[in-house]
Amino acid sequence: ESIYIAAVIAGFILIIAAINFINLSTASATRRSKEVAMRKVLGSTRKNLIMQFFGESILLSLLSLILSIVAIYFILPTFEYLLDASINIKQIVTLPVISVVILGTLLLGVLSGVYPAFILSGFKPAEVLKTSKSTGNKSINLFRKSLVVFQFMISIVLLVSAFVIYQQYQFLTSKELGFSKEEIVLIPIRGTTIIENPESFKTELLSNPQVVAASAVSDILGQDVPSRPFRISGYDDPQNIPGFFTDHDFAKTFGINIIEGRDFDKTNEADHQNLLMNEAMLDLLKDKNWEGQQIGWGRGQRQIIGMVENFNFMSLKTDIKPLFIGFSNSFISYVAVRVSEGNVYNTLAKLESSWKKFEPEKPFVPLFLDQKLNELYQSERKTGELIGYFSGLAILIAFLGLVGLVTYRVNSRIHEIGIRKVLGATASNILNLLSVEFIVLVLVANVLAWPFAWYIMTTWLENFTYKIALEWWHFGAAGIIAVLIAAITVFARSYKAILTNPVETIRES
Repeated sequence: ESIYIAAVIAGFILIIAAINFINLSTASATRRSKEVAMRKVLGSTRKNLIMQFFGESILLSLLSLILSIVAIYFILPTFEYLLDASINIKQIVTLPVISVVILGTLLLGVLSGVYPAFILSGFKPAEVLKTSKSTGNKSINLFRKSLVVFQFMISIVLLVSAFVIYQQYQFLTSKELGFSKEEIVLIPIRGTTIIENPESFKTELLSNPQVVAASAVSDILGQDVPSRPFRISGYDDPQNIPGFFTDHDFAKTFGINIIEGRDFDKTNEADHQNLLMNEAMLDLLKDKNWEGQQIGWGRGQRQIIGMVENFNFMSLKTDIKPLFIGFSNSFISYVAVRVSEGNVYNTLAKLESSWKKFEPEKPFVPLFLDQKLNELYQSERKTGELIGYFSGLAILIAFLGLVGLVTYRVNSRIHEIGIRKVLGATASNILNLLSVEFIVLVLVANVLAWPFAWYIMTTWLENFTYKIALEWWHFGAAGIIAVLIAAITVFARSYKAILTNPVETIRES
């Protein structure tokens, strides 16, 4: 999934870069109009000029390809981390891939040069040499402004996406699950002698005053609880229902509330054949008088003795399902140890000491429940980081393009600025004059980007049962960043023109 996202965003960034080239080429039409006119006077045909401009565009694309190959060497480790995959360059650099990259580079050069080539080559020598002005018209200016709007729109959509994905990740990793995941250490015991008598191991662990409770469990709670066939009254066939197996002190270890009935009792041997269920199970039972109901499991029957409060025993991407909790040593895989608050890492040495008494030849490999559950959402975190990096790159490219356009606009109005200053215009008046055009373009980009970003993020959030709500600041923050970048760019490029002596600018013009 991350690879597809990266490919799509990379495509949009290429479009932004191509837009910058087109914008800057058409903006430089005034400077190059005399060059075009002189070439035509000296015998160049329009075809020659078109080929020249295409050549310049393609050459820039090829130079960019060379620089990108150098850049790959430095950014590849970060890219592998974000994609959570190892990239073997030798396997990628094949003849078909090289051919596609070169053809793509040439195509990008051609597409970037189409508009500038035909516009610049269309200047009429007599008009250009006589007026010394660009033959650019309103349609060209409108096209150029549209391109600025489009590239900022893409940047804003990426920024909004990065904000939403990051906040969703924070929500998933901090949401209350209905049980305690902090201060829980999971000790894998599958394939050890401990599994034959986990109670003895638990007794040894509980001799440590920093251990609050311990319970043998079948699965990692909150990550995955497999469905198992239970026979329920009123159904002809066994029902596939998540079944979690444990022993005494399960509720105490994980801080789960028993809202009706009772917990397993250590003094009651019959509880080894009994079950607990969660609230969601009521929706599945035909007979709502659940207490004492017989549930078929394996070759026998088990009785429901208690109901626990609903908790998220699986990923937050799914809703809470019906659940049975029962005894069964044959399914046990871990011993969950709950230690006193703030003592998880300090207690590890003592837990390992207890482990060595039972399994001296096998390594002690503890798992931390909160970390294991956070790993469920690493793809969301890395997707957010990936889009964040690309958002920064898109903003940077848009910023560089804006710098060129603002510089061109300031230079083309330098005479006007000088006259306005002579007539009494202040620095703020001039800055207003120069900035309004670009600020309006970025505001328009915001208006167009927000609905698009809302649709993309709403669709993405539908993958989660538990999710954040889209808020105004997701869009407002992205918009403000874009406007600030435009404002700072205009101010930085206009500052020198505003301070220049108007006499000099009028004389030079």
